[in-house]
Amino acid sequence: MLGQAAKPSGSGCKLIGYQYSEIIRAVFSVFCCGGDCMEDLNLYLKDVLAERPHTRIPSADTVLVALRNWQRRTYHTRQKRRATSMISTRLRN
Repeated sequence: MLGQAAKPSGSGCKLIGYQYSEIIRAVFSVFCCGGDCMEDLNLYLKDVLAERPHTRIPSADTVLVALRNWQRRTYHTRQKRRATSMISTRLRN
């Protein structure tokens, strides 16, 4: 999943200013380090993760907004596919 999000073309979240790979890396870091919620990113991990050169660390709020946008976009894409499939099925019959 991280590999898919790290694709260079069109993988940026334009409203937020972070790549989806950066968002997923933040989520992965929180939960792999034993965090219970995204706020642990701000409280405990941001300073440690910032030590890695050339790494941008989004805030917990930014991560949650990006994931919500990603979820909406995925939902709308599925709905479009479903509608297109239904229309093409009706046209065939």
